[in-house]
Amino acid sequence: MEVLRENEKLNYVDFPVVNRKAFATAASKRLSVFEALPPDEKAITELDALFQHIILSSK
Repeated sequence: MEVLRENEKLNYVDFPVVNRKAFATAASKRLSVFEALPPDEKAITELDALFQHIILSSK
């Protein structure tokens, strides 16, 4: 991880997305974790934080 943080050509984003069963289950149904039922709040929160960071840093 430290090598990625120090690389000037990469924009390291420190928002870990855990390998959750919710991602595989949703994808197997051709859904995102935002659409899957029942909702996995941890998976949704992780992706939402990542998306918010990307949106805010691109402005």
